[in-house]
Amino acid sequence: MYKIIYLNGRYMPIKEASISPLDRGFLFADGVYEHIQIYENKLFYPEKHLARLKRNLNAINIPALHSNAEWLTIFNTLIEKNHIDSGSNHIYLQVTRGADDHRAHVIPEKLTPTIFALTDISYLTKSIEGLAKGSRAVTIEDARRRDCCVKAISLLPNILARTYAVEHNATETIMLRDNLVTECASCNVFIVKNGIIMTPPLSSNILPGITRELTLELAAKNSMPYKEQPITKDELQNANEVWITSSSREIEPITTLDNKPVADGKAGPIWYKMITLYKDLY
Repeated sequence: MYKIIYLNGRYMPIKEASISPLDRGFLFADGVYEHIQIYENKLFYPEKHLARLKRNLNAINIPALHSNAEWLTIFNTLIEKNHIDSGSNHIYLQVTRGADDHRAHVIPEKLTPTIFALTDISYLTKSIEGLAKGSRAVTIEDARRRDCCVKAISLLPNILARTYAVEHNATETIMLRDNLVTECASCNVFIVKNGIIMTPPLSSNILPGITRELTLELAAKNSMPYKEQPITKDELQNANEVWITSSSREIEPITTLDNKPVADGKAGPIWYKMITLYKDLY
């Protein structure tokens, strides 16, 4: 699938691409990224992703690089050059601070950022019937940094958490900090209790996910009760429904948590309503 990629102003086969070993993304994970779904060759809510990209670049003091129109031209050109015209795919975009002529922790002045983008198949996206089979999750203590609200490429703790899930026959790891739910290794978390949809409020510990945002917008538009409030481990374990959300997973029900069924161990009725509304967006 990696046919043509974009790197620093050029479209090329990936085998021709090269990046300096002194790039700060390679040396220090000094950069940010975005993942934008493509459905039937159309970008899914790109303006929301580009707004988050701008916030994240500002957060780590990388200057604005392109206008929204210029970013969209890059993405749509990749879609065209890679002949993406059906199915579920995505754009991966990574922006690092760039390369200096030596390695130093202090941020140099006037570096040229490295911009890399590619298209790939979204293997996790499923039909409603496929999602309804449910997934398994485990819980662990959240040992990540305190600025998880930035979509940074420094993902080693997330990688270890996701690997922990796989090692324990689960799909995802739900992280807890001071007995409160934060998020998953690569998803946001929702629960349903007594008919009310709940998700932890945004903080420095939680990435503002685009699918999280769309889920809350759908709840508001369709008169589905919801709250953004802290969720304790006990509330998570005793929820009527548990969901995880991300661009690639969309809204996925968790039916087994720490080897115990969530409620009756089946996808819940409020999830069915929400995922139907979500898939109607595209």
